[in-house]
Amino acid sequence: MGAEDVRTIDCTSSPRLCVDEPVPEHVRTQTFTGLRWGVGASIGLGEGFQVGVVLPIQLKGFTIDHALADGTPYDTPYWLNTGPSEVEVGLGDTEVMVRVVRRVPATPLMLGVGVGVALPTGRTSQDPFDPALPASRRQHRQFGNGTVDPRVDASVVVGTRPIGFLATGSLRVPVYASEHGYRGQRRVGGTIGIVAAVPPPVEGLQLILAADLAHASPALWNGQAALNSGARSIGVRLGFEWAFRPGASLRAALVTLPLQTLSGEQFRTPVTVSVGLSGVIDVRPKKDRHAH
Repeated sequence: MGAEDVRTIDCTSSPRLCVDEPVPEHVRTQTFTGLRWGVGASIGLGEGFQVGVVLPIQLKGFTIDHALADGTPYDTPYWLNTGPSEVEVGLGDTEVMVRVVRRVPATPLMLGVGVGVALPTGRTSQDPFDPALPASRRQHRQFGNGTVDPRVDASVVVGTRPIGFLATGSLRVPVYASEHGYRGQRRVGGTIGIVAAVPPPVEGLQLILAADLAHASPALWNGQAALNSGARSIGVRLGFEWAFRPGASLRAALVTLPLQTLSGEQFRTPVTVSVGLSGVIDVRPKKDRHAH
């Protein structure tokens, strides 16, 4: 995903973002590119139960330039809490979930629920509003929350063919602040849509059209709401899942976000793309594979 942000900076109206010295009116142009890889595994426990672990790896690329009104490059005496132009790679917060999925007898209805935690494996930064920090370190590039956060998700699937219906929901609620005084955003998300099975000769291919809804509360620094934090969005998802062989599937989705409400100065992400590959490895002894 990527975004570009161009705006005029007035330090007199935003003293928390600047140092105590006069600066001329100027324009900041900055771009952000983010990639996220999720490496995970799940273990089936029987009776529809499974334990899953996902370790995210994130890449964040920032390009920031400043110029005066006449286009002359300008070297600012502050860092706008974004830091220098660079590419950073780091771990995100690891998620551990226990899920159960059951079909309601004599119906096409499949229900699922999961509970778990997000673990603080992601890198965190210090409070960018701490006056004791030098200007060059007043940046906020979080790779995680730095806390153990409860997670809950649920799903409902009506598996009629060739058209099915699905609805999912997820919740992550940080309940305390990290060692840096940071308390992450409460995140609520949901998806509702239809699934269409492609008829032969294509085997195992399903198309998905859905609406994504998301809400994130402002993050807190030492009890104070972050200036550029908090968002709501409604997106349209178009994707597919292809079970190209037994126990293996390929997934991809394109999501557009026509409706976004962002608090403060944040990057918009009008389009996101995701691709996933999953497979099943049977680790049971051969003599037990056909026991039931």
